[in-house]
Amino acid sequence: MLILCGSLVSFMEGILSGKSPIYGRRTGTWKVEEMSFFDVLKFHPIDIETAIKIYGVFGGVPQYWVDYDPGKDFWENIKDLVLSKGAKYYDEPKYLLKEELRDVSRYFSILRAISLGYSRFGQIADAARIETKSLGKYLNVLEEMGYIREEKPIVGRGKTVYKINEHFFNFWFRFVFPRRSEIEMGFDVVEEIKKEFNNYLGPVFEEISRQFLIEMNKRKKLPFRFTKIGRWWYKGEEIDLVALNEDEKKALFIEVKWKNLERKEAYKILKDLKRKAELTGLHDWNKAYGIIAKSIMEKEELREEGFLAWDLRDFELIN
Repeated sequence: MLILCGSLVSFMEGILSGKSPIYGRRTGTWKVEEMSFFDVLKFHPIDIETAIKIYGVFGGVPQYWVDYDPGKDFWENIKDLVLSKGAKYYDEPKYLLKEELRDVSRYFSILRAISLGYSRFGQIADAARIETKSLGKYLNVLEEMGYIREEKPIVGRGKTVYKINEHFFNFWFRFVFPRRSEIEMGFDVVEEIKKEFNNYLGPVFEEISRQFLIEMNKRKKLPFRFTKIGRWWYKGEEIDLVALNEDEKKALFIEVKWKNLERKEAYKILKDLKRKAELTGLHDWNKAYGIIAKSIMEKEELREEGFLAWDLRDFELIN
């Protein structure tokens, strides 16, 4: 048996292409993905909130977690590993892109734009200053390499958006790339990044919450077994997570908030969630509603009223 593995997509595709002597001899292919949030928790004995911050920077890449020192403060780790000239991962995305692409400048502009929240085709073209007729080919290359993905609403006709797949790429292009000159001159950029980092963690927490619901689904701890999960948006309205069982016509609508919620605020969010759920077009479906937050005061009372409610304390029970 011969097992081939590698991290460069173009290189591995070349080995298996029609010009290769081993073409046609492979018996299977497996794309190794990043580890899930709940799997990487096993690397270090740390609290859930700190783990979410680490995941927001490093995602589920095992080596990054191995290099993280739980004996140090979170920001001290990030400074030592990323935010210092000569740090091990200071230029990691640049090196990875240059190994597969000849001219990375346009790809850098695109990834920087997406990291800042410009997610639609026209927005990316404007922010990256690339003509719309040329943008498609660059997006296709990044998508084939696995660095970005297209997202469409789970139901309905909302416009396609583009997201960066890897959390470290997202963090690097949002926070490190624009501050490289400061870092090169020896300035400490941690305090600047701290001002934006909490907002940055919002979408990260949404992704972790999606993984949480998948784990709950496997354990049969939801009102029904869903078969697909995603986001929904249309004309300025958005629902963070929607899980569906299309055969049974059952839908679960979830709002995710990276903040501490009092019961009154949580109830207000759930009331608005019900309103938005009616806009999805799933009129004759059986619907359930829930909320996930950093913490929720009196969440048991929300549950007694028929809502689903989880916070970080529930995340700790997964492992």
